[in-house]
Amino acid sequence: MTRKSIRFTACLAALLLFSSPAYQQEKGRGKLHFSKPLLNENILRSKQNLDASIVLTKVPRDLFIDGDTKTERDIEWTPSNVTCVLRYGTRPGDRDLANYPFTLNATGTGRLTLNPGKENLRTGVYYCILVAENDSSLTSVEFKVIVQANAVAVARSPLGKVDLQQGPPLFSWDPVEGVPYYFLLLSEGPLSIDRDENGKIVGVTGVNLIWQVITPSTFVRYGDPDPSGNFINAHVPPLLPNIEYNWIILNSYSAEGDLITGDVAPVAPLFFEVERPTLPTPPRLLQPAADQVVTGNTISFRWNPVPNVTHYRLFLYETRKVSTNEISFAMWSQVTSDTEVELQAKDFLVNTGYHWRVVAENENGLVTSEYRPFTYGGPSGVIQFFVTSAEGPLSRVKLEVRNEANSELLVPFLTDSLGISETVLPVGEYSYTASKVGFVTTQRDNFRINDGSTTFVTVEMARASTTLSGRVVDETGRGLLDATV
Repeated sequence: MTRKSIRFTACLAALLLFSSPAYQQEKGRGKLHFSKPLLNENILRSKQNLDASIVLTKVPRDLFIDGDTKTERDIEWTPSNVTCVLRYGTRPGDRDLANYPFTLNATGTGRLTLNPGKENLRTGVYYCILVAENDSSLTSVEFKVIVQANAVAVARSPLGKVDLQQGPPLFSWDPVEGVPYYFLLLSEGPLSIDRDENGKIVGVTGVNLIWQVITPSTFVRYGDPDPSGNFINAHVPPLLPNIEYNWIILNSYSAEGDLITGDVAPVAPLFFEVERPTLPTPPRLLQPAADQVVTGNTISFRWNPVPNVTHYRLFLYETRKVSTNEISFAMWSQVTSDTEVELQAKDFLVNTGYHWRVVAENENGLVTSEYRPFTYGGPSGVIQFFVTSAEGPLSRVKLEVRNEANSELLVPFLTDSLGISETVLPVGEYSYTASKVGFVTTQRDNFRINDGSTTFVTVEMARASTTLSGRVVDETGRGLLDATV
C-alpha cells in the first residue's frame, strides 16, 4: 500500500453567500436565517450623489410586491424646490436619458410618493433616475426599484424516487415572470421552513449543504458549476441511496445572492431519494476514531479495504463559524485506490469540528461508510476585517486572502451589512486585497494569525473615479452570467 500525502486549499464554498444571512447551529442542525434584502446601499452618502445636480436624500430600501397597491415609499431630494419626474428602464442606464424610456405618473417638488401597484409596475428590477421637470439636464444618480413576484417557482424535478442510471438528476422548475434569477439549495437530510408571526420566511432549519447555485435559467444538472460564481462547489459528493435529499428554490433579484426572497407565497422543501446499484460491504473507518481530538501537523485517514472495489472517495466536512454564521459543508475530497490518506493539516485545518466519510466504488455500484465526527485541535486564530469608506461601512466587499506559507489563495470572503467579515484561519502569515464594484481595489497588505487570538484589520476603500456598467444578454434578451467584455 502506498501512502499519499495531500496538500490542498480549503474550499469555503458556502461563505460567499452566507456571510450576510445569520447562519446558526441548532441542536446539531444547521440553521439558516435570511437577512432582509436592502436596496440602494451607500447611494445617499456617495460622492456621485452629493455632486449630482439632484441630490437624493431618501430612496426605497426594501422590495415592493407585485400587485400591492397599499405599500408606498417616499423619494426625497434637494434642492427641495425643484419639481422632478421619475424615469426608469430595465437595465443600467448610466444617467443617459435615452436608457430610461419610461416615466411614472407621480411627480413632486422635493418629494414624490412611489406606489408601484398603482403605477402598474410588474415584477422586475428597475433602474431609475430623477429628472427636473423643466430642465432635463438636471438629474440624480441612478437607483433601483425592485418589484418582487407574488409567486414562487413550481418545481418539476427531481421528486420522489430518482433513478441515477441515466446520470445525475436534472433540477427543473417553472419560470416566474419577471424574476431574473433563482437560488437553489440542496441539503442532505430533512429541511424545515422557518416563518415569522406574519407567515414570512425567515430561514431554513436542518441545512447540511452539499450543493447550491444561483442561475438565470429554469434548469441545472446536479454537480454543474454555479453559473453566478458565488459558490465554488468544488467537492460535490455523490448522491447516495437511503438518504433523503431536500431542496428549495427561491426567487433572487440579483446574481450576487443578497436579494433572495421567499416570503410572498407558500414554500416547502422538495425531497427525493436516489436509486442506484449498491455494493454489499461498506468501508469500516479506523482512524481518526469517533470524536477523537487530533492535534498533530498531519492527519492519517485509514479504513478497512472493501473487496473488488476500484477506488475510494474520501470526503471531509467542516463546521465553521464565520461572524454570526455557522456552516456545515464538504470542504475537501480525494480519490484514491489505497485505504489510507495522509493530510498535511496544520496549514489548512482550524480548531473546530469535522466529519469524514469514505465512498467505495466500482463499475457495478458504490457503498458509503458512516459519517464520523472528529475535532482538529491545531493552532488557529480569528481574523476580523472591517471595511469602510467615506460613505460608511461597505457590505459585500470581496476579500481575497493568500496564505504566504504556500502562496495559495483561499476562497474569497465577503463583508456583511456592517462591513465586517470574520473567520478562523490556521496560525501563519497571510496577505489580502479588497475589491468592490465602484471602488478602487486595495494594494495587497499583510497580517498575521496568532494562536488563540483575534487579529483586527481595518480597510479604507476609495470610490473609483470612473466605472463601467451594463448588461450582457443573449439573442432573446436573457441576461448572461460570466460574460467577458
